[in-house]
Amino acid sequence: MGRRLQAGPRTPRAAARPPLDFAMFTGLIQDIGSLRRTERQGDDLRFEVQTGLDTSDFSLGESVAVNGVCLTVTDFSAGVFGADLS
Repeated sequence: MGRRLQAGPRTPRAAARPPLDFAMFTGLIQDIGSLRRTERQGDDLRFEVQTGLDTSDFSLGESVAVNGVCLTVTDFSAGVFGADLS
């Protein structure tokens, strides 16, 4: 007959987590924009995104997530915002 292995002391099970009754994130995708223009500036890339969002609510330096990447608004006008990539 083979050897019997004995497990070490049991660790208590983690307490069950209560169900979440709130939404952690809302409005992740607010719009699908279009790349309108790109421009090389040395090693960087400046681009403009056309969007259906109300850009009058934007401000310079605001962070906008595009495909999960946070970009800083460098300029904006009606329906368009610009950002730099380094």
